[in-house]
Amino acid sequence: MKLKVKFGTGISRVVKIPGKPLKKRPDRLPWPRLSSPDEQGRIVALGVDVVAKRQDIIKIVHKFFKVNNIPMEELLQEVYVAIIHKNFTRSAHDSRKSSFGHYVYMVANNVCINLVHRKRRYDKESESIHTPSGHDDNRTILDSFEAPPEKNCDGMSEYMDEIETNMRRHGMWDMARYLRAVRSGADADVIREALSWGGRKISSKTIRDIRSQIQTVVRDGHANLL
Repeated sequence: MKLKVKFGTGISRVVKIPGKPLKKRPDRLPWPRLSSPDEQGRIVALGVDVVAKRQDIIKIVHKFFKVNNIPMEELLQEVYVAIIHKNFTRSAHDSRKSSFGHYVYMVANNVCINLVHRKRRYDKESESIHTPSGHDDNRTILDSFEAPPEKNCDGMSEYMDEIETNMRRHGMWDMARYLRAVRSGADADVIREALSWGGRKISSKTIRDIRSQIQTVVRDGHANLL
């Protein structure tokens, strides 16, 4: 399957997508949003506001989770982004089905499992291509590993995955991290809060600069990343 992408410069580029024709990507659900009434007629707000619930999330993750060689700040960052992503899907928290604490626990547990699997895969890939791995590498786990391809995604999503992967390979960590988060559908304020950790704060100006840099890369066909 081939997808023709036209950039702002007027240049068109054909992106080859291997395998069978891709199915339509599931629509992102709006957030914040309310649930449909259940059998008892109850309607609740779905999802988790990571900004308002930040301290509660921190307490749960600190109490129950630890991943070797991964700083707690990075683990928390992964959990924030995972919750933001789920807010826009059918997996958003529903207080009628589970408590807030149980929901965050399950999300954090899955994040830890994925981090361990990604680290093992990354270590094997690093060994196979003789890539040095020193203690001076300050990349976060979110930056260092490629996200597994989403099922049922469209051609443009595949193309954006390619851009994100190449950004990480070329050390553009902030751009790749922002691109992954913004594709979840969250607004800039939520993303800025979720990506700020430890003593590092992401300002609105930083978000604007990152967005501008990404637009330039996409508009130019990210030829400089290939």
